[in-house]
Amino acid sequence: MRFVLILALSFLYSCSRSENSSLTSEHSIAKLSNLDFALLIPFLEWPALIDKVPSLKGADTTEGSPFLAPGTLAAIDGRLRFPKFDSQVDNLHLSAIRFQPCANLAQVKPSIDSCLPEMRIVWQSLERDEPDSTKLVGLDRNIHTSYKLSPLEFREVVRELRALKRSSNYDDTNLPLLAHPIMLKEGLESPYLAGILKIVDRYANAEHLTSVAAQVNASIRGRWPMTLVSVQDGKVLDGPLPIFGDQNVFVQELSSFDVTEIDAPDFIAPIKDDIFLFPSDISKLTPANQTIVRQNIVNATHRFENPLLENPNTADCASCHMARIVRERFIDRFPDLQAGAKDFYTNTRWNLERENTVSSTHASLQLFSFMGEYFVSQRVINESAMDV
Repeated sequence: MRFVLILALSFLYSCSRSENSSLTSEHSIAKLSNLDFALLIPFLEWPALIDKVPSLKGADTTEGSPFLAPGTLAAIDGRLRFPKFDSQVDNLHLSAIRFQPCANLAQVKPSIDSCLPEMRIVWQSLERDEPDSTKLVGLDRNIHTSYKLSPLEFREVVRELRALKRSSNYDDTNLPLLAHPIMLKEGLESPYLAGILKIVDRYANAEHLTSVAAQVNASIRGRWPMTLVSVQDGKVLDGPLPIFGDQNVFVQELSSFDVTEIDAPDFIAPIKDDIFLFPSDISKLTPANQTIVRQNIVNATHRFENPLLENPNTADCASCHMARIVRERFIDRFPDLQAGAKDFYTNTRWNLERENTVSSTHASLQLFSFMGEYFVSQRVINESAMDV
């Protein structure tokens, strides 16, 4: 649906910058892919990149962090209450970047004129596997920052992405979304990564910051405490939070649920319209009704991952994570359910295959992350294809 967006933006840029038309034309032949709009740092192959990417070290000190508004982490810490963030912020490193031409797609579709461009960064807790080891492990603890971009700024980002792509002389248009292949090829002194970090340095600041979401590395009876802080003009805003059972903290909640017991009656995930609220005992249903319930859940998980049908601003990581696991378990046991599934997101231009490199027992609740292995959700794959 949005394949024309990049072409339209490039055309507008060439018209507004006629004096640089030769430069624009030169880079316009570089074909961008979903891998240019959703970038995962290849820490697994190049662990020393931890020293090349920025971190949130120094945030909320007297000097402040260049990536946050003053007081952001204090606001997050005050709302989460447990555990403390400020004492552990030093090991939060840039792990992934998303460039989104229409971050508010669900609200404005199909009008491109009303789109709000955005750059989103995942700052993930990275630690060495052992004190003397070079191997890194990413913890399931992170902060997500979102930065607004003007249409002109986003056109400049697109131009720079094209220039970086052309200079790399690398075609990744048929590759699945995973750790970035150009960074993998270029290694520690990657010109592509250096160019991306220049974009980050330019726009990842308090002036562009619009929101900060945080998740702690703590599961308390199936609850993952999270919160969202909004920022405007460099100032943290007080306002209503998306809440789940608590006025002061936004919580993702999963009841105790063994994914190997797919008919477990106590599985509840806070997905819109309670689509994962099971009957008290599914085994008591007639076989026909059991099939209907299972098919509805498979359909719902596909709908949840379809960027045209769901609002990514209201969805939470835990539910997305469990949606994938539940669907895979159902289809593994009842293959016929897949054939009748509705609400698939399809895209003939880009590779939507998901590399299932992480076991369900070691999967991150994040949508796009590094956990000693890479984790990319189907939803991020679909969204990045939509972005291009």
